[in-house]
Amino acid sequence: VEVVVDGRPYAFPNGLVWAGDRGFVTDTYGKSIWTFTADGKTEKWFEGDPLSRPVGITADDQFLYVADPEKKQVFRFDLKTKAVEPVLKGSAVDDRGAVLLSWAQSRTITRPNLVITTSTECPQPGKL
Repeated sequence: VEVVVDGRPYAFPNGLVWAGDRGFVTDTYGKSIWTFTADGKTEKWFEGDPLSRPVGITADDQFLYVADPEKKQVFRFDLKTKAVEPVLKGSAVDDRGAVLLSWAQSRTITRPNLVITTSTECPQPGKL
């Protein structure tokens, strides 16, 4: 085991995802997202509104997706501009950060602390 981030820069780290050449960590108590590199460089990437209690996190080539169970919402962050928007109205997020969404295309993204299932055949959004 090799230590990548030394010390304790995060208030309460929760979710972790690797995107490109850097990792991202949700900080539940800090209402923020941190980024770090393989050589240990760590910095706060995003903080504050609209995040209230970010937990689960996943990524694709363009975006980070962060589940916030207090807001009952999944937020999408542009990896280049940090622009943030709710993924969909009517998404369901339980108190653990588990997510059920309904999109026009079927797709499942599964990462630690975050499962996004998208399908035209999803049940009606509601509390999981």
